[in-house]
Amino acid sequence: MRLGVILLLLIVARTASAATCSWHGGVDLEWSTAGNWTNCATRAPQNGDSLLFPPTAATFTSQNDITNLQVAAVTVSSPRFIISGVGIVMGSSAVTFNGVLYPAVSGASFLVPITLTGPVTITNVSPDLMQLSVGDLNLNGNTLTFDTAFIINEQGAISGRGRVEKDGSISPSRNRLGS
Repeated sequence: MRLGVILLLLIVARTASAATCSWHGGVDLEWSTAGNWTNCATRAPQNGDSLLFPPTAATFTSQNDITNLQVAAVTVSSPRFIISGVGIVMGSSAVTFNGVLYPAVSGASFLVPITLTGPVTITNVSPDLMQLSVGDLNLNGNTLTFDTAFIINEQGAISGRGRVEKDGSISPSRNRLGS
């Protein structure tokens, strides 16, 4: 009984610690700087957190410098973002772009390499047909789904064994997927 209570407390503590960290970028470009994030329990993102890049950020360039960060989900809500850096790990999650038109900007770039540990879906639900560019994707034996009727450009390589699926009305002439 005592072991069960301890395990339950550990599970609750782990669940309670996950946050949806919202990029502000007011200090520098680094993800490891706690002051760049809001709604993140006054810390930098940790394993299990979700990341939000909102249209209200102070800066639209960010650099992941947190090695092997395991992210629950990523949402990019402005086409002005250029996001790069060291790779992240994602499993049973999604990268979603839902930004709206911004003058003289064609689309967001999420160029952080992603290694899959479970199925991942990359979705572009922008109402203004904005373009989302993504970097290297390591399937690592899992399924990657591009679920969109809009534009996703694979700027890096898709590597590793696994499956790549396309849902939605993706037009091959408007999308470039790496090999």
